[in-house]
Amino acid sequence: MSCAVVQLTGDALRGVESNLVPHALMAAMPKTVCLGRQRPKARPQALRLSCYFDEAMAALALPASTNYRAKAAQSIARMYLNDQYGDCVFAGKAHDLGVWSANDPDSDGIILATDAEIKKQYFDYTGGADNGANIADVLDIMKAKGFLAGGKYYKIDGYVSVDWTKQNLVKATQALFGASSIGINLPREWTSAAVWDVTNTPIVGGHDVTPIDYDDKGVYVASWGRTYLITWAAFTSRKWLEEYYAILAPSWYNKDSLAPSGVSVTTLKDDLTKLSGGTIPDVPDPNNEPPLDWFA
Repeated sequence: MSCAVVQLTGDALRGVESNLVPHALMAAMPKTVCLGRQRPKARPQALRLSCYFDEAMAALALPASTNYRAKAAQSIARMYLNDQYGDCVFAGKAHDLGVWSANDPDSDGIILATDAEIKKQYFDYTGGADNGANIADVLDIMKAKGFLAGGKYYKIDGYVSVDWTKQNLVKATQALFGASSIGINLPREWTSAAVWDVTNTPIVGGHDVTPIDYDDKGVYVASWGRTYLITWAAFTSRKWLEEYYAILAPSWYNKDSLAPSGVSVTTLKDDLTKLSGGTIPDVPDPNNEPPLDWFA
């Protein structure tokens, strides 16, 4: 069985920030692309943010926006065979590694997988069939074995399911952990748009994209070698998003154990544990110059 194939048209061919990719490369990008996210085996356990802290106070301690995507343009521009196969979950994890490594000052350089490495891992997972992948399964593989990129395996420390319907929790996840992972039910309208907004068009299939940044308009994601913007109205709805994971990886903090977000790995590991358990520590007093690691 082969995965769903969609045709990109209109603004979807360029995305919202085609200036990050050389014009010749953007013009050469395939118009026909594939989906391939399998639906989660069980509905992710979502945190109920309102039970643990005041969103109005939290907003005062969050940056207005992030910009991890600028340094990661080389990774974001990679298709990773998602125009030929339903390997979007594996392509998405390669984009995660690219964003993490491109932004951490003490990394050994941006991590880029080869197409051959992506293809091997995808078909090893599927047993040779082009029938897509489950996000949590692939994250479990990354935690146990690692993800092959550039001839080396890169592991993650762990991941947790996050409630994407809470805008401030999404902002905190992106600011603290950088690139993450979402599973979406892709509506037809988004195949012709650079800005993915609320729509009544039918769902064409399941897809994995990589959230990278946010601002007042919404969340920026990488997919098919392009960058798209999902509006807050669409991102925080349960109609299109079906799963959202915060991920902690050594590629995000490396040798100095300090992430680009300015937070120590010890604090990040504690944060991930707290998120997993459904609790969020007190938000710092907004009148006292809150530290960047506002979860601490």
